[in-house]
Amino acid sequence: MTEINAAMNQLDQVTQQNAAMFEETTAATHALTREAEALTRTTTRFQTGDTATAGLVAVDFKTAAGATRAGRTDPARAIAAGNARTAPAQSADSDDWDEF
Repeated sequence: MTEINAAMNQLDQVTQQNAAMFEETTAATHALTREAEALTRTTTRFQTGDTATAGLVAVDFKTAAGATRAGRTDPARAIAAGNARTAPAQSADSDDWDEF
């Protein structure tokens, strides 16, 4: 009987630790989401002259990565489509970067 009580106490302790870690992870996730949204708002103030991404819809960080909602554009697809429409044909070696 003593062994069962000890095992149950240990199980309860581990369950409480897991619940605490889950709460911490949830709080960190929400904080990161707020920071990402603030960064997005801040960076939209800058104009880089990049016409390939000029027509993109803002990313909604509350949805899953890469997921789409009604009226929203998947950013990866929008960038690829924008690049296909606006980017001039370039060779692989024309980007002025040297191999390491």
